[in-house]
Amino acid sequence: MENMPMLAKQALDTSVIPWSIGSGAVSQEKALPEARSVKPWSVGTADASPGADSFHPALQPLLRDWRSERFGLLAVLPAVHPQQGEPKLEVWRTGVAGKRPPALGRLFLEDATCGTGRKDVVFEMYERSEHFGHLHRLRLAKQRSRRRRVFWLETEGECADCWDGRFLDAVRTAAAWVEDRRTDVGLPPASRLENSEQQGERQTDTWHLPLRLDLERSVLGPHKGFGFLDDTHKTAQPAFTVALCVTSFNRFWQLRRALPLNLLHCWPHRDWVRIHLVDFGSTDGSFAFVQDRCRVAIQSGLLCLYHTDELPFWHASVAKNTAHLCANEDILVNLDCDNLVGPQFVEDVVQHFVNGNTVLQYHTTDGTCGRIVCTRKQFHELRGYDEDAHPMGAQDSDLLLRLRALPGASFRRRFLRFSGAIPNDKTLKVSCVDPMNRLRWGQMDAINQQRFKHRRENGKLVRNLDRQYGVAVQQVSMHCIHESANK
Repeated sequence: MENMPMLAKQALDTSVIPWSIGSGAVSQEKALPEARSVKPWSVGTADASPGADSFHPALQPLLRDWRSERFGLLAVLPAVHPQQGEPKLEVWRTGVAGKRPPALGRLFLEDATCGTGRKDVVFEMYERSEHFGHLHRLRLAKQRSRRRRVFWLETEGECADCWDGRFLDAVRTAAAWVEDRRTDVGLPPASRLENSEQQGERQTDTWHLPLRLDLERSVLGPHKGFGFLDDTHKTAQPAFTVALCVTSFNRFWQLRRALPLNLLHCWPHRDWVRIHLVDFGSTDGSFAFVQDRCRVAIQSGLLCLYHTDELPFWHASVAKNTAHLCANEDILVNLDCDNLVGPQFVEDVVQHFVNGNTVLQYHTTDGTCGRIVCTRKQFHELRGYDEDAHPMGAQDSDLLLRLRALPGASFRRRFLRFSGAIPNDKTLKVSCVDPMNRLRWGQMDAINQQRFKHRRENGKLVRNLDRQYGVAVQQVSMHCIHESANK
């Protein structure tokens, strides 16, 4: 594939900005649009103890659910029946099927080893863990932790675990937005789901996630909401690997509502699914959002993030070719950044290719016409989307017709009721194109339709023969938890 853009070897700097627990100047994180401020908590001296019935201010921010690098889903909960002198905060594994599991450990304050009179936050496990072997006491890394992302150190000072709450918050925010607009995004209304439940045919409504920490559902609710993130719910490697190819250029308002949910639903399949997201120089905060809120998915390998400044103005064909060229998986899915795949999407894709289909289109509602699925071999054989055209219009339908015209092609259109798309309008579609192109979306579409049709009728299925299609990108490399904590 001599025409594939070369990825830059140097990774973008995405290190965590440290903050301190204690007195003195505090380094504040730059707030993103949905979090106006990030206030660090401090561990004071022994005199700063709260009342008997409350939690120490240093422990209160930990009272929530987390995604642990080592343990999967966790929830920090008040002890059920604490006795005098016993811990009031305990750590529980969540998303586990069956009865409520035993508590994993406890959180408490302990005098700092440096002898300053200040306190350390300690996580002590009740039993020896297979994840840590001999380690069972961890201390909060004061210089690296934030209120929604905390690091834990072992005795020797090595980083042993990271608890991330930002991704869970991003999923909750996105789920709340989608839940209020089910019909608008193409999802079935809640009333229809209730009727199906009465008939005994209802599947788990994975879109309606808890919007707050519901203690009972968080611990007892298997296969719901965040249950997708439980490490025990991991699918086996199928016959094919799958890549979801996503592009983004100043679409923050759509990306922050679609990407977290797509990551959630693909999480159980992260051994054989990759989401390749290319940002083309966005200036609306979307790139920073992905780095900060979706860090867990990048570290797991599910999300591969790229950046490039080589496309100054939006061109759909060039952008989509770039994202597809980043993928090495067997099956490529073109996924617009406003699309919601829903649960079972990638499994459905694999099953139809196992059954002999070679081209799929998941066109379920407005905005999903371009969700086209083909093999990587087919995409490179046709040299991708036609870049010799106006920047918007007809590029998806042209590629689909060329794929269907290949010898031995087997096409099928699929409908999944939990797949949808965030509404968009024609003006926004062309808002980032070259301002010298004064055509409206409808005009671009009509011209491209005629141009592409003429080429197909003349047998020109392969395009971009006179150019190297796509542009070069730079992959963002997120350092693993241990390395970033020791910087």
